Amino acid sequence: MNFRFLFAYCFLLAFLFAACHSSPLKKALKQAESNRKSFESVLEYYSRHPADSLKLKAAKFLIENMPGHYSYSEVYWQEEYYNEIERVIDELQTAYSQDVSKSAYYLKEAFEKISAKYIEKSKNIAYDIHLLKAQHLVDHIERSFEVWQNGEWAKHVLFEDFCEYILPYKGDELQFVDNWREDSQNIFRGNLDSLHYCDMYKHSAYWAAGAVNNEIIKANRLPYPYNNINSIPIQRIQTLAKLPFGSCENYALLSLGLMRSKGIPVAIDFTPQWPFRSEGHSWTVDLTNRGKNVEFHAGYANPGEPHKPDEKKAKVFRKTYAINRELEELNKKIKYAPWPFNNIFIKDVTDEYISPCDVSLNTGNTGMFIWPFSIIKDGRSFIMPQ
Repeated sequence: MNFRFLFAYCFLLAFLFAACHSSPLKKALKQAESNRKSFESVLEYYSRHPADSLKLKAAKFLIENMPGHYSYSEVYWQEEYYNEIERVIDELQTAYSQDVSKSAYYLKEAFEKISAKYIEKSKNIAYDIHLLKAQHLVDHIERSFEVWQNGEWAKHVLFEDFCEYILPYKGDELQFVDNWREDSQNIFRGNLDSLHYCDMYKHSAYWAAGAVNNEIIKANRLPYPYNNINSIPIQRIQTLAKLPFGSCENYALLSLGLMRSKGIPVAIDFTPQWPFRSEGHSWTVDLTNRGKNVEFHAGYANPGEPHKPDEKKAKVFRKTYAINRELEELNKKIKYAPWPFNNIFIKDVTDEYISPCDVSLNTGNTGMFIWPFSIIKDGRSFIMPQ
């Protein structure tokens, strides 16, 4: 009997037992209800081998921060919806290859017609803690560890950053939870594979992100901004890669999926409201080898290139997978917290862009009107499941 192995195995079992009784994980497993066994099987699977201790920690991170993440509750119609979108893209781009403006017009019209067929089904959403299955979670953990530990572009990434910049099985709510890592690994690679031949570019997340983004830029993108406010949001990475135009949110999610599938550490930042005009903006940041986040706009500007250099930002937030416990407490105290603070999966990173300061305002007794829904996304409101 190898007593060292037995001791390590017992230690891991004890760690797992303690982890399951820690507050966040215990809470998440309880909320999983009938799906609890799926997550317990994942924890048990990684507890069997001492070499998988980091994967066990990763599984724990994903599960304990899963409450609050949500998706469409049914898979079948999503596949039909995205397949129809892709067929229309292929057909209309071929038919109007010489007239991009006409192609853009008919594509937008076709998207809205297709969306109308599925709009009722899209109202049914559920929390991931009730939907996600063990095998899917294990597949994402295995693939994310493969590109982190055996890939070239994340050797500088510590485990804590890996959990946010590479590991998550989704980059945004309502993203189609499929095998996007596998499907996207070879899309828009460009000259990525040749970078390791140069000592300057080898293992550089900065240059790797630029190589992939150059391919997004070179793709046949139409000069036509598309805001899918009247349509179901396009949230499948494979479909976004074919989309010839889109919103800044579309490009940010596309970039995130393509980069993370290749082991390039990225996240999505956004400003909810420009201080000088209506609406806000989303973009991507690359965690470079010097430990700094460098912003870029997928399809337009590479890391290090100017990205809206003269447009002031009042606040900037980063989308996270981990729960912001401070915002979680706020939403417990305030039934309808105003957007974006009703989203517990963001953190304030304004100080990475500007030198912030605190401002005190006397609001008097005017009060505030808050839209009576828990989530507002792309102009469409959702009542979250209880």
